[in-house]
Amino acid sequence: MVRLRDHIWKAIEEKLPGAMRAREYIQGIAQHCLDRDTYMQWAISGFPVINSYRRSRAPRVRLPFLGQSITIADGYLDKPRRQKTIDSAVANLVHSHDAAHLARWTNAAVEGGLRT
Repeated sequence: MVRLRDHIWKAIEEKLPGAMRAREYIQGIAQHCLDRDTYMQWAISGFPVINSYRRSRAPRVRLPFLGQSITIADGYLDKPRRQKTIDSAVANLVHSHDAAHLARWTNAAVEGGLRT
């Protein structure tokens, strides 16, 4: 799977250099926000979006009846997951725009009389 990913990234870099520059720019914004102890935020169609990934509070829990101990996420800490936040910035921005477009299209269709 990693090998396929690497081939795809190489093809994107070669064929779509503008997309790579846009990716680097958006990730740079996410990095800049993290450096200022905040997260990248925007509002689209009046809906607020925050690109926030925080570390989980993850204590180990001993399960004597199974002879195991497991990690269970129990809330979040105020520490960001820096790389996850940076890596997810582009996808979250694109998905929020996709969702806004779908909501606008749906509202326009209903206003235009389209019913299921």
